[in-house]
Amino acid sequence: PELSEEDEFRIKKIARRRFWRFLLLAFGLPTTVIVLLAIFAIFSYLGGKSNFSQAVVVEIICPKIGSEESQGGSGTLISKDGLVLTNAHVIPEDGRHQIRVPRDGCYVVLPDPISGRSQDIYMGTPAKVPDVSDAADLAFIKIYDAYHDSNNEIKDFIAAQYPREFPYFDFSDKCKNKAVSLGESVQIFGYPAISGGNSLTLTDGVVSSFPDDGWIVTSAKISNGNSGGLAL
Repeated sequence: PELSEEDEFRIKKIARRRFWRFLLLAFGLPTTVIVLLAIFAIFSYLGGKSNFSQAVVVEIICPKIGSEESQGGSGTLISKDGLVLTNAHVIPEDGRHQIRVPRDGCYVVLPDPISGRSQDIYMGTPAKVPDVSDAADLAFIKIYDAYHDSNNEIKDFIAAQYPREFPYFDFSDKCKNKAVSLGESVQIFGYPAISGGNSLTLTDGVVSSFPDDGWIVTSAKISNGNSGGLAL
């Protein structure tokens, strides 16, 4: 017979009591406290790592010269002085692959690492590396100042702090040259249009295949706007 919600709640309550009673009888109060503190520390550490990854992935918005439209995507902070790594196709270009943005450059928006909502807005200058950018679809944006809302276009706007030390993703420490395995877990950080494009979005999945052309295919959901974001 199926258990009622009340019976199920009562059984779980009894099980929890027996668990704590077992810990206390088997190890004593001091050891039990140490075990609980260790569990809390582990979860806090893992949560801190997740929040750190969320803090280094930024939204990029680049106005186009001669157009009212903007182009953009995601980027990843890779230095404490505000260097952002992104994809070259995130930056507006002309037919000769020359960058076409206004003199002020692009907007770089840092998220609140807890909620993912837009928090601080900065200005950045985009740059490409000859040959490398076109071949590998890579570009950089260097933050040079905080955005100032001189026309009062944003309600309750507070200018971000600059200069400052930015959180950044240390590739030398976290990226190892080792084989990726089929079925390995993947997390994608970015600003996909499917989620509105204005809040940091995290999707997860696994490494699902290795096509012959050298790409790594993942089951994690990715769409327009994720370009330049972080895949872990």
